[in-house]
Amino acid sequence: MEPLSVANDVQVRTLSLLHYSEWLLLIAISAISVVLLQNALSSCRAASVKWPPGPPAWPIIGHLHLLGHLPHQSLCKLAQTYGPLLGLRLGGVPVIVASSPQMAKEILQTHDAALAYRPRSAAAVHLCFESSDVAYAPLGPYWKFLRQVYATELFSPKKMDAFRYVREGEVRGLARAVLLRCGEHGAPVEVRGSLVMASNNIICRMAMGKKLEDVRAGAGEEVESLHNLIKDLLHLVGVFYLGDYVPWLAWLDPHGYLKRMRITAQRIHALLQGVIDERRQHNNKRVGAEVKGPDDLLDVLLAASCTNVNNKEVPMTEKHIMAAIQDVFIGGSHSSAVTVEWALAELINHPKVMKKLHEELDNVIGKGRLVEESDIPNLTYLEYVVKESMRLHPIAPFLVPREAKQECIIGGFKICRGTHIYVNTWAIGRDSSTWEEPLEFLPERFLKKNIDLRGQHFDFLPFGMGRRRCPGWALGISNVCLMLATLVQAFTWHCTISETSQGILDMSEKFGLTVDMEKRLEAIATPRLPLHLY
Repeated sequence: MEPLSVANDVQVRTLSLLHYSEWLLLIAISAISVVLLQNALSSCRAASVKWPPGPPAWPIIGHLHLLGHLPHQSLCKLAQTYGPLLGLRLGGVPVIVASSPQMAKEILQTHDAALAYRPRSAAAVHLCFESSDVAYAPLGPYWKFLRQVYATELFSPKKMDAFRYVREGEVRGLARAVLLRCGEHGAPVEVRGSLVMASNNIICRMAMGKKLEDVRAGAGEEVESLHNLIKDLLHLVGVFYLGDYVPWLAWLDPHGYLKRMRITAQRIHALLQGVIDERRQHNNKRVGAEVKGPDDLLDVLLAASCTNVNNKEVPMTEKHIMAAIQDVFIGGSHSSAVTVEWALAELINHPKVMKKLHEELDNVIGKGRLVEESDIPNLTYLEYVVKESMRLHPIAPFLVPREAKQECIIGGFKICRGTHIYVNTWAIGRDSSTWEEPLEFLPERFLKKNIDLRGQHFDFLPFGMGRRRCPGWALGISNVCLMLATLVQAFTWHCTISETSQGILDMSEKFGLTVDMEKRLEAIATPRLPLHLY
């Protein structure tokens, strides 16, 4: 009887599986039918609604298949065919993409109030503490409060000056790190790792009063470094998660992104909770004692958590403190490092430009000391080099996506509530109607074009514009200029033997949260200053 029972059990399980499969198939067919019906109804309505032009969409996925592995380039090519305001559908989400200064102006200035909201994504919910950071928080009292905290307690001229010694100290550490790798006679150096570490240390010391390597959670085998968490965080914030565009297919997550987001969020929460607890204990012990030196961002947020206890409009719980601290790392650490890497790569590919920058540094500073932050305003050509690099290689080629909360007209087209909005700054920076020889690296062009970095010109938007402009742009530019000036002043740079016979670095791109060099910059660095200066 035992074999018969086993056979019956197998048969029952098989029938159950078949029944389950039939239900899955029925659900899938029903869902597809609903979506196709919605698309058909949308098409009918489109006859009376002027939607921006775009290519034909596929059922279910819309235009997702057209994005490719470099979406900013793919959408730039589509804009050349369909116009500067592109209408798409990514899964079930209506999307417009602006690829000209005129369309960017309408989005970022004319209709900024209606379009200054953020889409609710899985990354924002799970990794950004339920959209509690300044980048994803909805407009309102809490968002205004957080912007004000950043403006006065982290990025104001007074605070920037107070932490100048931190930035200069970390950049000198960057020069020493490169020197250790290249030696006295020059050797190949991969710079991104050192740049990222210097950027993270600057932000970490300004935000939490300690270096990155000193921020850890747990003990023994459970120790977790903030450096590793930031790497995982930046990767997951920039991944493509299907559930954001086709919610009913969210279970199709072959890379396990949603699970990884949840696990990473738990790890970040544990680490930052330890940092907050440690600071609270430290502050309790020093009550009444004289406090020397500037308070960091964490102290300011902890103070706000005490004064805002009963303020429901502007909450400052530990979740909000963590979101604010984490936001500074997301916005400033990797982006500054990659900006410097792109600029240095362009200089290596253009020896005449490198020579001219060397001459400016030698004339303004000399070879008896390293460049200081106070020298930056006097380095005009350095400013041109940084601007030109950011024009060709914007780190956030779409800025941060926006969402329409009100219906509006852009470029003569009706944009409905719920539409997601992208501004393709990569395409705008290469627009031949705006820029002469747009694909060439020509820093001198900014001698004639009086364009600043504050977001006042719609043909050059590295930090965005309007309500959602990056609040830390001043710190970002300060870090980029000081790091690039130091690396150029302190070393000569040449392509390695492994590069092409023409001595040109590979400038291929890799898309993610930021657009990085696909192949990390590795070049021969040779000291050009007395070694005791490093």
